[in-house]
Amino acid sequence: MANFRILIVDDNEEIHHDFKNILNSTQGTPRDGLRRLEETLFEPDELKHRQDESLNADSAPYAFRIDSAFQGQQALEMVTLAQNENDPYALVFVDMRMPPGWDGLKTIEEIWRSAPKTEIVINTAYSDYSWREIAGRLKVTDKLLILKKPFDPTEAQQIAHSQVAKWHTARELDKYLTNLENLVEEKTLEIERQRANAMQAEHLSSLGLMAGGMAHEINTPLSSVLFLIERTRDIVAKAEMESQLEIQERLENMENCILKISKIIKSLLTFSKDSSQDFMVDQPLGDIVESTVGFCQHRLQNMESN
Repeated sequence: MANFRILIVDDNEEIHHDFKNILNSTQGTPRDGLRRLEETLFEPDELKHRQDESLNADSAPYAFRIDSAFQGQQALEMVTLAQNENDPYALVFVDMRMPPGWDGLKTIEEIWRSAPKTEIVINTAYSDYSWREIAGRLKVTDKLLILKKPFDPTEAQQIAHSQVAKWHTARELDKYLTNLENLVEEKTLEIERQRANAMQAEHLSSLGLMAGGMAHEINTPLSSVLFLIERTRDIVAKAEMESQLEIQERLENMENCILKISKIIKSLLTFSKDSSQDFMVDQPLGDIVESTVGFCQHRLQNMESN
């Protein structure tokens, strides 16, 4: 059996007693005489089975914890405290006239500012406001009912149970939607991670296909550097003065080859880097084309030769 909080807001103490007697009344009491008769007619096992069935039939779907407030300001303090303690009121019965403090509409406005999902029942014997005036001032009417005094006990019970059930259903729906939003967010992050991993795997696959071309691109200038080093060593050994210009030229050629190797390696590192976390920046189109052509030059040459 679910247990929900109800707040009675009325300056008349007798109204509080009436609500507590009505909402917490035991529906099974009239059956006490019949139960005593059953005890004389049935065996213990059958009697227990019948009593269990009777208990289930007589039990109300909800049990209420009922609190009292005699002024609107006091009601607001109690509602706010209940919200902060995560033990909110499902339903508040509010009288329209509660001198010398706030009237019912002011009380409802303040309660809904603190706890906007609370169900409200206006309980009044007066017609200080028309329904159009009430709806125009409060704006929200799907959480609002009116119970005229003097009220019928059965009507009060029906309203209490139906409004609490409505509040409970809305609360469960909110929990479900929150869990669903969290699940969607988790799945979205997982998809983004999988996408980033797939992109990185594609980079690595492309690198594997280009490995042969890269080896050629690097080996060619390396062979040139080695050849130039050998030739320069021979010239230095002969120590021919007229060879100084030739030595200088060969050193420049070696430097250019080394720079070319460095450029190739830099392009390779840039391509293989995980860029999923990088910020997007503007890049000249010409630089992108030049970098791409240089990176794929060997493959392009092979395609042309074929």
